[in-house]
Amino acid sequence: SGTDNNLFHAVIALTGHPITSLEKIKINDTTLTTSTTTINSETVYKVTNSKFLNSDNDNAFDNSGTLIRYIFEDGTQTTANQFLVNQVSSFGQNHIGKDCAFVYIQMVFDAEAFGSGVPQISFEVKGKKVYDPRNPSAAPAFSSNPALCIRDYISDTVYGLKAPDSEINDLTSAGGFAAAANICDQTVNLNP
Repeated sequence: SGTDNNLFHAVIALTGHPITSLEKIKINDTTLTTSTTTINSETVYKVTNSKFLNSDNDNAFDNSGTLIRYIFEDGTQTTANQFLVNQVSSFGQNHIGKDCAFVYIQMVFDAEAFGSGVPQISFEVKGKKVYDPRNPSAAPAFSSNPALCIRDYISDTVYGLKAPDSEINDLTSAGGFAAAANICDQTVNLNP
């Protein structure tokens, strides 16, 4: 958008379910550093890496020369992001992205920063919160334990195998997910 097509917009779906957090964004191989501001009652992240600042660019977002800014929704949102709605005319109040974690990013064209075109964008996230049968009264929480992630896939009713709890062995005895999770939590010493 923009009078000279200087502004690139991208809405990037990260997952089809809520996630715990967005840990970092990389543009090409540069991990972004940010500051925050509030626009349309939403938190907007302004990229502060020097390679993505150009105060001589008349289209920059501010006097500091900010060339990239973005918003992040973790998938638990129940209303449309007002910053996104006010920036993209084709988005309205019904564009919530319900149960989807996403990033809306804007980049101002700058020959020095983006001379070779749209950069590669990658994300590091802490994913879905999963149930841990070893602590049945606890709320689901993020875990990188493979046994708990497999259990979640088996039971997930949207993307998984939709197995009911009655079909899942959560015991601490051999073959149970609690036993497998305990084994996965063990430290392995690789020294001979």
